[in-house]
Amino acid sequence: MINPHSYAVCEMLKPLVDQLVEADGRNLNQLAIAYGIAKDGEKPERQDKYRNTLLRIVEKPDSASWENLARFLRVLGVDAEAALTIAISSAAKAKAS
Repeated sequence: MINPHSYAVCEMLKPLVDQLVEADGRNLNQLAIAYGIAKDGEKPERQDKYRNTLLRIVEKPDSASWENLARFLRVLGVDAEAALTIAISSAAKAKAS
């Protein structure tokens, strides 16, 4: 399994998460609702229940727990392992340049 907290991943994870959020097109509250459904199996009573969790993930994805990061990536429609592989590949290419 890929370690999401390795240096190479941390280096490129923030730009990748930023791109994915921008491409998704939903606002943070909409993403928080989808995250709540993915986590709890039902729509949260408050639409902002997971907003702070998502803010922390978006601002510092390298410090998020693997479980929360993987769930958030799933909400964005991205396989977590694939996203981390892309982050590592991007970091390696940037380092080689």
